[in-house]
Amino acid sequence: MTTAKPDNHPPAPARPRRRALPRSLRRALIRRLILLPLVVYVFWCAMLWFKQTDLIFPRHLAGQPTPAHLIPSDVERLWLQIKTPYEGRPPRVEAWFIPGQPGAPLAVYFHGNGELIDHCLEPVEIYRERGYHVLIPEYRGYGRSAGKPSQAAIVDDADRFIAEALARPGVDPSRLIFHGRSLGSGVAAQVALRRPPAVLILESPFSSVARFATGYGAPALLVRSPFRTDRALPKISPRPTTLILHSHTDEIIPFHHATDLLNVAPWARFHELTGSHIAAIRSMPGAWQAIQQALDDGLPTPPAPPQQPAPEAPPSSSTLPP
Repeated sequence: MTTAKPDNHPPAPARPRRRALPRSLRRALIRRLILLPLVVYVFWCAMLWFKQTDLIFPRHLAGQPTPAHLIPSDVERLWLQIKTPYEGRPPRVEAWFIPGQPGAPLAVYFHGNGELIDHCLEPVEIYRERGYHVLIPEYRGYGRSAGKPSQAAIVDDADRFIAEALARPGVDPSRLIFHGRSLGSGVAAQVALRRPPAVLILESPFSSVARFATGYGAPALLVRSPFRTDRALPKISPRPTTLILHSHTDEIIPFHHATDLLNVAPWARFHELTGSHIAAIRSMPGAWQAIQQALDDGLPTPPAPPQQPAPEAPPSSSTLPP
């Protein structure tokens, strides 16, 4: 039988008890943990508020305008310089007018946010081939135009340019066409609320710019230029012949924007494009056929020219005086 040896090791010292933080300090730390994300979010929204003009209107992507001596000779350059509430000094804004045949319709083309009017001669060729008058308004801050772009300013400028073009002799004001591409689709819809066209063509449109705010984690109400096409289409009166063109593979404006517009405007026609957001629809015969069909169906028949009275027949020899 063995006996246990006594344990000669001293007992382990007792661990000191951790002192709990004071209740006031705990509350302060919790408040800071809650407030820190809120402060960061408010700062992020404030940054978006001040930078949104550059995000919606990236003028730096549009490149340099065409030198004046290289502008085609058949282009007439129009200028506006009107004082508005948006800017202190009246900016000088440009538009291009290309005359067509006497009595022809007026086609107004609104370009995307990364383009200039200088890039729009090819897209409007379909209208020029038909002998239509063509107007291409520029946006403030783009190309040779001064000022700061915004929804209110761009729509005001476009409406004034259109009024000037429609007042010209040889332009049929009853046969007005709006064609907007990308951001220009939002401009076209907003101008149509003021001046309804006979035909409205929306190429690669969005339902609203405000919907993109959620992608940046910001509320839509922060957007100063929301371009709510989804709200505009049902309010345009009289209702124009409306054609929506969009691609399933559009990497900039998802296809569901077109679906949303068709839901609020079920009377609109639709044609599916192919390719990316910047693909030229002139290379898509089906798209041009859809546009031409909309023009043929939507434009009213031009009034018949007044008939000239038949010339009076000369008196016969039997009635001549002797």
